Amino acid sequence: MNAAKGKDPNVFFIVGEDDYLTDRAAKAALAKFVPPGGFQSVECIDGTADRIETQMASIRAATASVATPPFLEPFRATWWRNVTFLPGGAEKRKLADEVKAALEKFASQLAANPLPPNQALVITAPKVLASSIFAKTMKTAGETIMAGGGGKPRERRDAAVSLLADEAAAMGLSLPRPVAAAIVAKCGTDSRTLVSELAKIREWMEPGENQVPPAAVGEIVSPGAEPELWELTDAIARHDAAKAKDVLSRLEGSDSSAGILPATVLSKHFRDLEIMRGLADAGLVSRSGEWTAGADPDDLRRAQTLGFDTSKPLNFMQRRQLDAAMASSARYLAGAHRLAAGLRERLVSSSGGADPYVQIEIAVMRLVAAAR
Repeated sequence: MNAAKGKDPNVFFIVGEDDYLTDRAAKAALAKFVPPGGFQSVECIDGTADRIETQMASIRAATASVATPPFLEPFRATWWRNVTFLPGGAEKRKLADEVKAALEKFASQLAANPLPPNQALVITAPKVLASSIFAKTMKTAGETIMAGGGGKPRERRDAAVSLLADEAAAMGLSLPRPVAAAIVAKCGTDSRTLVSELAKIREWMEPGENQVPPAAVGEIVSPGAEPELWELTDAIARHDAAKAKDVLSRLEGSDSSAGILPATVLSKHFRDLEIMRGLADAGLVSRSGEWTAGADPDDLRRAQTLGFDTSKPLNFMQRRQLDAAMASSARYLAGAHRLAAGLRERLVSSSGGADPYVQIEIAVMRLVAAAR
C-alpha cells in the first residue's frame, strides 16, 4: 500500500479497485480519530453516481458534511464513499465540465483550508487519473493512499496470500502459506471473497483448534456461500439464541432471496445431519469417521447413492457433520429437518403470510430451545 502525504493529517484520499481493501484502509484511517464504538459520529456520503444531477448532489452533500462542525460528539468525521465519477474513474464517459469544476473546487478548498483537529475526511474511490487537477490537489490537501487491487496477476496473487495471512492472524488462526495459496487458487484474488471463505473455515473449526488444515480448502471453501449461514447453524448447535438473532439481522440486510436461501440451507443442513446420524446408528460408520469393516454391501451401496465414498474415511467436513449429528438425538434431527423443510416450502410458495424473517426467527428460536 503506497501513500503520499500532504499537509492536512486529517484528510485521506484512498484509491483502489478492490472495495474490501479500500474500506479496510478507510476504517484504519478513521480509527486514528474515532474511539471504539464511536463510528456513529462518522457521516457516510454515497459517491456512486452516473448522472450529472446525482454527481453534483453527491459533491454538495460531501461539501456540506465537511463544513458541519461536531455538535454533540467531541469529534466528527466524513466518509465520502466509493466516488465513481472522479477524473479517469468513469470508463468511456467524459466527465461533465460542471462536475469536473465542482470536484476541483472541493479539492482546492481542502488544500487551502485544513480541517480543525476535531474533524476528519476520508474519500474512497475505485479509480482516478493521477495527472488530473483533482488528484494532484488532493495530494497537497492530505494523504493519498493507493490501496491495491491492481498489478500483474502474480502480484495480485501474492498480495492476496499476504492478506489472508494477516486476516487469519487477526482471527487467531495459523494459516500456512501453501494453504493460503490454495485458497487463492480456488477463489481468485477478490479480497472480500477470500475473507468470507476464511470466516467460513473458522466457523467449521473446533473450539481451541487454531491451525487451518489443508483439507479445509477442498472440503469447505466454496465461493458464493455466505459465512453468516455457517454462523447460523453453529449458533443453533450451541443453543446460542443471541448469536442466532444477530446473524439473522445481518442476513436480513443482505439477503435478496426473501428468506429462501437461509431456509434452504437450514433444511439441507438438518437433512445431512439426519442422514449422518442414521449411518452412525446403523453401525456403518464409527465416531472416528471410518467405515465399518464387514458392513452389509447393500447398506454401503445405499450410502454411496447418498454421495458418500465408502472406499475412504469421511472427509474433514463430513467428520464435523458426524460430530454435530451425534450431539443431538435422531428425534431432534428429524423434527428439525421437517421444521426447516416446511419453512422453505412456505417461503417458496409465498403462502406464509408473515414477513419471511419473522418466520425464520420463530423457527430458529424453536430449534435453539428444543431439547436435544
